[in-house]
Amino acid sequence: MNHTKLFSFPLLFLFLLAFAVAEPISIADGYFVSVPVTDELLEAEYLITPTPYATFTLTLSGSTGYVPSMSINDAEEERIVQLNAEEGGTITYTFTPGEDVRDAKSYTVFINTYGQGVATSYSFGYEEVMQNDADLGMDATKRFKEAETIAPGEYTGFLADEDDVDYYSMQLTGGEDITITLRPVEKGSLGLTLIDGEYNTRIDQKVHIEEDLIAHFSSNRAQQVWLGIEGSIAYNLIIESTEDEPEVVVVPVVEEENKPEVVVPEPELIDDEPEVVPVVEEEVTDGKSKMTGLVIFTVAVVLLVILVLFTVTRNRELKEELKEAKTKSKKKAAKK
Repeated sequence: MNHTKLFSFPLLFLFLLAFAVAEPISIADGYFVSVPVTDELLEAEYLITPTPYATFTLTLSGSTGYVPSMSINDAEEERIVQLNAEEGGTITYTFTPGEDVRDAKSYTVFINTYGQGVATSYSFGYEEVMQNDADLGMDATKRFKEAETIAPGEYTGFLADEDDVDYYSMQLTGGEDITITLRPVEKGSLGLTLIDGEYNTRIDQKVHIEEDLIAHFSSNRAQQVWLGIEGSIAYNLIIESTEDEPEVVVVPVVEEENKPEVVVPEPELIDDEPEVVPVVEEEVTDGKSKMTGLVIFTVAVVLLVILVLFTVTRNRELKEELKEAKTKSKKKAAKK
């Protein structure tokens, strides 16, 4: 009995079992390895957990006789992509995870390690590039209420794979008009959405474009608005703003040499003392003087009337006395 053959089968089973339950190799940004090929149909397994907001690139190549083959699964073990190249070729794959800082995203990469003939080795590399949507230093969020604020200007952004929406916020004033130009870097689908301060969708355009997508919005009050970009390609975002400005009155400036000379007259000096003009008081006949004259005149009239009456009465008395005297005289003469 050949004990070697009997013992070799359990060893091979244990070896395969150990490989099957082996933990994947965790790698990070900048990882690169060159590994000898095997003569068995096996796979190497790598685990990557990209930095939030990063896009990662995987590269696989090998010598003649090596056929590159690579597949990528997500955390739920669902296949994202299966890639193959020709013998001695190179696979380069770039993937953009969806931005979700609450849950770390991880991916498993399976690589063919089998080579035949003159194949000697294969090389595998992993690199990350941070997104920089609208100069934010990261991927723009897909939740509009968490969007970063940007001002009018020109920006670039990137959409691909799981990262299919970018939101930005803007502060507008009353009477401000904005023109939004969405320009694709390459052919593909892009959509533009604008949500106003009352959460109403004011712009909603989604088309397959090769040229600029242009939209306008006028703000009738001061408010916060949100811009949403949807698609799967890189884009340029151009925002132009115009608003009503107060009229500026330009006052002409008169140069010093052309200014008219202003002559201020000097006050005249008077050497002689002012002539004193005597004030002549005019006789004023007031109401009191008039009343006094009237009283005197009345008294005089009354006295004159009394004098006349007295004279008349006296004359009558004298006449009566004279008459009586004549009568007495006649009586005496008769008696004689």
